Amino acid sequence: MHGNAHIMLAFDIAMGVDIDRAAELARAATTRGRFAHDRRAPASMNFQPPPLCIRTDAPAISLARWSTDAAMDVTIFDFGAVSVTRSIPFEGDLATLLELAIAVEEQKTLVESARTRAEELLRELWPALQRPSLSDKMEDYVVFECRLDPSENIARSLNDQAQGWAQVLRGERNRLSDQEVREVMSARLSYGEHDAVIIDWGSAVLIDPHPQDTLRVLEFANVELLEMRHLDDRLDEALEGTFKALTSAGWLTHWRPGRGRRRLEHVAGLRTDGVQMFESVNNALKLLGDQFLARMYRTATQRMGIPAWEASVLRKLENLESVYDKIADREGNLRMEFLEWIIILLIAFEVVMSFLR
Repeated sequence: MHGNAHIMLAFDIAMGVDIDRAAELARAATTRGRFAHDRRAPASMNFQPPPLCIRTDAPAISLARWSTDAAMDVTIFDFGAVSVTRSIPFEGDLATLLELAIAVEEQKTLVESARTRAEELLRELWPALQRPSLSDKMEDYVVFECRLDPSENIARSLNDQAQGWAQVLRGERNRLSDQEVREVMSARLSYGEHDAVIIDWGSAVLIDPHPQDTLRVLEFANVELLEMRHLDDRLDEALEGTFKALTSAGWLTHWRPGRGRRRLEHVAGLRTDGVQMFESVNNALKLLGDQFLARMYRTATQRMGIPAWEASVLRKLENLESVYDKIADREGNLRMEFLEWIIILLIAFEVVMSFLR
C-alpha cells in the first residue's frame, strides 16, 4: 500500500474569529474550506461559515526513516480554533505502517512546530480575533490515508488482518487481545465496495479514492473535542471562583454598594460566553444532507468521547445559572433587609424625637 499519514493538531487561539478579516490579514494564498461533494448530497451541506484554509511552506520534519512534506495546512474556524496538519507520505506493507504509527506517537517536534505556527497566527491575525489567547491545551489526531492495490478486496483485507490494523490504530507493538481487536475494529464504516474508514479514539484508517470530505469531518471532530475540553476547564474555573467569592466574603463585604451587581454581571458574562462557544461549535457543521458523513461524524464523536464532554459542559452551564439565581435572590434579600433596618431606624428616631419634644 501507499498513502499519507495526516497528523492533525488543534489549538484554541481566541473566543472568535472574523473570517473575512482574517482572510485579508493572512500572508499566504487562502481558500474557504468547503466539502467536495464527491457523493450525491445537497450543495447547501457545508460549514457555516466555511473555515479559512491556508497552505504554507514549512521545513520538513524527520520521523525515524520518514519525513513530512515541506508544507503545512492550517484551518481556522470562526469559533477561535485552529487545526494544523502535517502529512507524511509512506509506502510499504502493514508492518511498515505500524512502524510509522509508533514513530508518530513518539514524536514531539511536530507538536512544537504546530504550536509555533499557532503563535504566529495569533500575532498575524490579532485584529481579526476576539479575546485572543493561545490555550495550553492541544488535541492531536492521526489519519492514515491508505491506497491499496486495485485488485485487493478491502473487506477481506480488513477482516483477515484485523490484528495488524488494530495495532496500527492503537500504535501498539505488542499483539492485542481478540476482545480489544474487536473493540478497535467495531467502528468501521463503508459507503461502497472500494472504501472503508475505521475510527478509533486517537487515530483512524481511511481507504478511499476521494478522502477530502472524510478528512474534513475527522478534523472538525478533533477540533470539537478540544473546544469542549477547553470550555469545560473554563467553566470549572468560573464555578470555583464564584463559589469562593460567595463563601469567603464577610458580612460587611456583602453590604458593600455595587458588589452584588458586579457579581451578577460577572456570572452572567461567564454563562453567556459558555453558551456562545457551545452553540458556535455545535452549529458550525451540518451534515443532514449526507447520511454517510453524518453517520461517520456520529461515530467519530462517540469514539472520542465528545458526548460526555458536552454533557459535562451543559451541566456546568446549568450550575452557573443556578449560582446566578442564588446570587440574585441573596442580593434581593439583602436589599430588603437593608430597607427594613432603615425603617426601624426611622421609627426609633421618631420615638426618640417625640420624647425630646
